[in-house]
Amino acid sequence: MGKSGRITFPAVLLLIVTAAVWSTGCAMLMKQKNMDRMEAEAIQARDDIRQQLTERPDSELRQSLKLLDSILNYAARVKTDPGRFDPDQIEAYSRKIEIIRGNIERFKDPALRAKVSFSEGRYEVSDLSAAEKRELRKLTTRIARSVTALHKQYPEYEIRVILKTIGYTDETPVASGSRLEKNLRPYIDKPASSETARRRQYNRALSYLRARKINRFLQNHLPREMAPGTKVRFVEKALGMGEEPPIAAGQINYG
Repeated sequence: MGKSGRITFPAVLLLIVTAAVWSTGCAMLMKQKNMDRMEAEAIQARDDIRQQLTERPDSELRQSLKLLDSILNYAARVKTDPGRFDPDQIEAYSRKIEIIRGNIERFKDPALRAKVSFSEGRYEVSDLSAAEKRELRKLTTRIARSVTALHKQYPEYEIRVILKTIGYTDETPVASGSRLEKNLRPYIDKPASSETARRRQYNRALSYLRARKINRFLQNHLPREMAPGTKVRFVEKALGMGEEPPIAAGQINYG
Protein backbone atom coordinates (compact mmCIF):
# COMPACT_ATOMS: atom_id res chain seq x y z
CA MET A 1 0.00 0.00 0.00
CA GLY A 2 1.26 3.48 -0.82
CA LYS A 3 2.24 6.17 1.58
CA SER A 4 -1.03 8.10 1.07
CA GLY A 5 -3.01 4.96 1.96
CA ARG A 6 -1.30 4.64 5.31
CA ILE A 7 -2.33 8.19 6.16
CA THR A 8 -5.96 7.92 5.02
CA PHE A 9 -7.06 5.03 7.25
CA PRO A 10 -5.93 6.47 10.60
CA ALA A 11 -7.37 9.85 9.63
CA VAL A 12 -10.81 8.32 8.97
CA LEU A 13 -10.62 6.30 12.18
CA LEU A 14 -9.65 9.38 14.15
CA LEU A 15 -12.57 11.29 12.68
CA ILE A 16 -15.05 8.58 13.74
CA VAL A 17 -13.67 8.39 17.29
CA THR A 18 -13.81 12.15 17.62
CA ALA A 19 -17.42 12.23 16.44
CA ALA A 20 -18.36 9.49 18.90
CA VAL A 21 -16.73 11.33 21.79
CA TRP A 22 -18.45 14.56 20.79
CA SER A 23 -21.88 12.87 20.60
CA THR A 24 -21.41 11.17 23.97
CA GLY A 25 -20.33 14.43 25.53
CA CYS A 26 -23.41 16.17 24.07
CA ALA A 27 -25.75 13.53 25.49
CA MET A 28 -24.13 13.79 28.92
CA LEU A 29 -24.46 17.56 28.80
CA MET A 30 -28.17 17.30 27.95
CA LYS A 31 -28.69 14.83 30.80
CA GLN A 32 -26.97 17.21 33.21
CA LYS A 33 -29.10 20.13 32.01
CA ASN A 34 -32.30 18.13 32.47
CA MET A 35 -31.21 17.09 35.96
CA ASP A 36 -30.21 20.62 36.92
CA ARG A 37 -33.50 22.04 35.66
CA MET A 38 -35.58 19.42 37.49
CA GLU A 39 -33.61 19.94 40.71
CA ALA A 40 -33.92 23.75 40.51
CA GLU A 41 -37.69 23.55 39.93
CA ALA A 42 -38.10 21.13 42.85
CA ILE A 43 -36.13 23.42 45.17
CA GLN A 44 -38.16 26.46 44.09
CA ALA A 45 -41.45 24.62 44.61
CA ARG A 46 -40.33 23.43 48.05
CA ASP A 47 -39.34 26.96 49.06
CA ASP A 48 -42.66 28.38 47.84
CA ILE A 49 -44.62 25.79 49.82
CA ARG A 50 -42.62 26.47 52.97
CA GLN A 51 -43.35 30.16 52.57
CA GLN A 52 -47.08 29.49 52.27
CA LEU A 53 -46.96 27.25 55.32
CA THR A 54 -45.66 30.13 57.43
CA GLU A 55 -48.89 31.97 56.58
CA ARG A 56 -51.25 28.98 56.60
CA PRO A 57 -49.72 26.07 58.56
CA ASP A 58 -52.73 23.82 57.88
CA SER A 59 -52.41 24.14 54.09
CA GLU A 60 -52.83 20.89 52.16
CA LEU A 61 -49.69 21.80 50.21
CA ARG A 62 -47.68 20.34 53.08
CA GLN A 63 -48.36 16.88 51.60
CA SER A 64 -46.31 17.80 48.50
CA LEU A 65 -43.13 18.34 50.52
CA LYS A 66 -42.55 14.59 50.89
CA LEU A 67 -42.69 14.09 47.13
CA LEU A 68 -40.35 17.02 46.49
CA ASP A 69 -37.89 15.62 49.03
CA SER A 70 -37.98 12.27 47.19
CA ILE A 71 -37.25 14.02 43.89
CA LEU A 72 -34.31 15.91 45.39
CA ASN A 73 -32.96 12.70 46.95
CA TYR A 74 -33.11 11.06 43.53
CA ALA A 75 -31.19 13.97 42.00
CA ALA A 76 -28.53 13.63 44.70
CA ARG A 77 -28.16 9.89 44.06
CA VAL A 78 -27.76 10.44 40.32
CA LYS A 79 -25.02 12.98 40.94
CA THR A 80 -23.17 10.37 42.99
CA ASP A 81 -23.88 7.55 40.54
CA PRO A 82 -24.67 8.80 36.99
CA GLY A 83 -25.66 5.27 36.04
CA ARG A 84 -28.89 5.80 37.97
CA PHE A 85 -29.99 8.42 35.43
CA ASP A 86 -33.35 7.44 33.92
CA PRO A 87 -34.84 9.82 31.33
CA ASP A 88 -38.34 8.41 31.89
CA GLN A 89 -38.04 9.03 35.64
CA ILE A 90 -36.82 12.57 35.02
CA GLU A 91 -39.79 13.23 32.75
CA ALA A 92 -42.24 11.78 35.29
CA TYR A 93 -40.78 13.82 38.14
CA SER A 94 -40.79 16.99 36.02
CA ARG A 95 -44.47 16.40 35.27
CA LYS A 96 -45.25 16.06 38.97
CA ILE A 97 -43.35 19.25 39.79
CA GLU A 98 -45.40 21.02 37.13
CA ILE A 99 -48.60 19.83 38.83
CA ILE A 100 -47.34 20.93 42.26
CA ARG A 101 -46.51 24.39 40.90
CA GLY A 102 -50.05 24.61 39.51
CA ASN A 103 -51.44 23.66 42.92
CA ILE A 104 -49.36 26.37 44.59
CA GLU A 105 -50.90 28.99 42.31
CA ARG A 106 -54.44 27.65 42.83
CA PHE A 107 -54.02 27.78 46.60
CA LYS A 108 -53.25 31.50 46.23
CA ASP A 109 -56.29 32.14 44.03
CA PRO A 110 -58.92 34.11 45.98
CA ALA A 111 -61.50 33.25 43.31
CA LEU A 112 -61.57 29.69 44.63
CA ARG A 113 -62.74 30.84 48.05
CA ALA A 114 -66.00 32.31 49.26
CA LYS A 115 -67.81 33.45 52.40
CA VAL A 116 -71.46 32.83 53.08
CA SER A 117 -73.48 33.82 56.13
CA PHE A 118 -76.33 31.91 57.75
CA SER A 119 -79.14 33.45 59.74
CA GLU A 120 -79.20 32.79 63.48
CA GLY A 121 -79.76 29.11 64.25
CA ARG A 122 -79.78 28.11 60.56
CA TYR A 123 -77.51 25.63 58.81
CA GLU A 124 -79.30 24.37 55.67
CA VAL A 125 -78.21 25.76 52.29
CA SER A 126 -81.91 26.32 51.57
CA ASP A 127 -81.94 28.76 54.50
CA LEU A 128 -79.40 31.08 52.83
CA SER A 129 -80.55 34.38 51.36
CA ALA A 130 -80.86 34.77 47.59
CA ALA A 131 -77.59 36.76 47.53
CA GLU A 132 -75.73 34.08 49.51
CA LYS A 133 -77.05 31.34 47.22
CA ARG A 134 -75.82 33.27 44.18
CA GLU A 135 -72.38 33.53 45.77
CA LEU A 136 -72.32 29.79 46.41
CA ARG A 137 -73.40 29.04 42.82
CA LYS A 138 -70.66 31.35 41.50
CA LEU A 139 -68.10 29.50 43.58
CA THR A 140 -69.38 26.17 42.25
CA THR A 141 -68.97 27.39 38.66
CA ARG A 142 -65.44 28.70 39.28
CA ILE A 143 -64.35 25.42 40.83
CA ALA A 144 -65.93 23.38 38.02
CA ARG A 145 -64.14 25.47 35.38
CA SER A 146 -60.82 25.05 37.18
CA VAL A 147 -61.30 21.28 37.44
CA THR A 148 -62.27 21.07 33.75
CA ALA A 149 -59.13 22.98 32.77
CA LEU A 150 -57.03 20.59 34.86
CA HIS A 151 -58.73 17.62 33.21
CA LYS A 152 -57.83 18.94 29.76
CA GLN A 153 -54.23 19.56 30.81
CA TYR A 154 -53.76 16.24 32.64
CA PRO A 155 -56.35 13.81 31.20
CA GLU A 156 -54.41 10.81 32.50
CA TYR A 157 -54.75 11.85 36.16
CA GLU A 158 -57.60 11.66 38.64
CA ILE A 159 -58.17 15.14 40.07
CA ARG A 160 -58.41 15.32 43.84
CA VAL A 161 -60.62 18.18 45.00
CA ILE A 162 -60.23 19.09 48.67
CA LEU A 163 -63.34 20.81 49.98
CA LYS A 164 -62.21 22.50 53.16
CA THR A 165 -64.92 24.60 54.76
CA ILE A 166 -64.64 26.33 58.12
CA GLY A 167 -67.89 27.02 59.95
CA TYR A 168 -68.49 29.64 62.63
CA THR A 169 -71.40 30.70 64.82
CA ASP A 170 -72.09 33.24 67.60
CA GLU A 171 -72.79 33.20 71.32
CA THR A 172 -76.55 32.76 71.00
CA PRO A 173 -77.84 30.03 73.36
CA VAL A 174 -79.62 27.03 71.87
CA ALA A 175 -82.98 26.74 73.64
CA SER A 176 -83.56 23.47 75.48
CA GLY A 177 -86.19 21.30 73.84
CA SER A 178 -86.11 23.32 70.62
CA ARG A 179 -86.06 21.71 67.20
CA LEU A 180 -82.53 23.04 66.71
CA GLU A 181 -81.32 21.39 69.90
CA LYS A 182 -82.76 18.05 68.78
CA ASN A 183 -81.01 18.34 65.42
CA LEU A 184 -77.69 19.23 67.03
CA ARG A 185 -77.83 16.63 69.79
CA PRO A 186 -76.32 13.79 67.65
CA TYR A 187 -73.17 15.92 67.28
CA ILE A 188 -72.73 16.37 71.06
CA ASP A 189 -70.34 13.87 72.66
CA LYS A 190 -71.31 14.30 76.32
CA PRO A 191 -73.40 16.61 78.51
CA ALA A 192 -71.78 19.93 79.42
CA SER A 193 -70.85 20.77 83.00
CA SER A 194 -72.26 24.33 82.93
CA GLU A 195 -74.65 26.50 80.95
CA THR A 196 -71.73 28.37 79.36
CA ALA A 197 -70.08 25.12 78.36
CA ARG A 198 -73.40 23.86 76.99
CA ARG A 199 -73.85 26.98 74.87
CA ARG A 200 -70.35 26.64 73.44
CA GLN A 201 -70.88 22.93 72.84
CA TYR A 202 -74.05 23.45 70.82
CA ASN A 203 -72.65 26.41 68.90
CA ARG A 204 -69.62 24.36 67.90
CA ALA A 205 -71.96 21.63 66.66
CA LEU A 206 -73.93 24.23 64.71
CA SER A 207 -70.78 25.62 63.10
CA TYR A 208 -69.67 22.13 62.08
CA LEU A 209 -73.07 21.37 60.57
CA ARG A 210 -72.95 24.59 58.53
CA ALA A 211 -69.55 23.66 57.09
CA ARG A 212 -70.70 20.13 56.33
CA LYS A 213 -73.84 21.31 54.53
CA ILE A 214 -71.80 23.62 52.29
CA ASN A 215 -69.44 20.77 51.41
CA ARG A 216 -72.34 18.45 50.60
CA PHE A 217 -73.86 21.10 48.33
CA LEU A 218 -70.59 21.44 46.43
CA GLN A 219 -70.16 17.67 46.09
CA ASN A 220 -73.69 17.33 44.70
CA HIS A 221 -73.53 20.26 42.27
CA LEU A 222 -69.94 20.30 41.00
CA PRO A 223 -70.18 17.14 38.84
CA ARG A 224 -73.12 18.66 36.96
CA GLU A 225 -70.91 21.51 35.73
CA MET A 226 -67.77 19.53 34.95
CA ALA A 227 -66.82 18.24 31.52
CA PRO A 228 -68.04 14.69 30.80
CA GLY A 229 -65.43 12.06 31.60
CA THR A 230 -63.64 14.15 34.22
CA LYS A 231 -62.04 11.85 36.79
CA VAL A 232 -62.46 13.51 40.16
CA ARG A 233 -62.31 12.46 43.80
CA PHE A 234 -63.68 14.71 46.53
CA VAL A 235 -62.02 14.96 49.93
CA GLU A 236 -64.30 16.62 52.45
CA LYS A 237 -62.94 18.58 55.39
CA ALA A 238 -65.56 20.33 57.49
CA LEU A 239 -64.34 22.21 60.56
CA GLY A 240 -66.59 23.71 63.22
CA MET A 241 -64.92 26.58 65.05
CA GLY A 242 -67.92 27.46 67.20
CA GLU A 243 -67.76 30.89 68.81
CA GLU A 244 -64.13 31.54 67.89
CA PRO A 245 -63.68 34.76 65.90
CA PRO A 246 -63.64 33.99 62.19
CA ILE A 247 -60.37 34.34 60.32
CA ALA A 248 -61.64 32.83 57.08
CA ALA A 249 -65.17 31.66 56.49
CA GLY A 250 -64.22 29.05 53.93
CA GLN A 251 -61.73 27.92 51.37
CA ILE A 252 -61.63 25.40 48.56
CA ASN A 253 -58.33 23.75 47.85
CA TYR A 254 -57.03 21.38 45.20
CA GLY A 255 -54.49 18.61 45.23
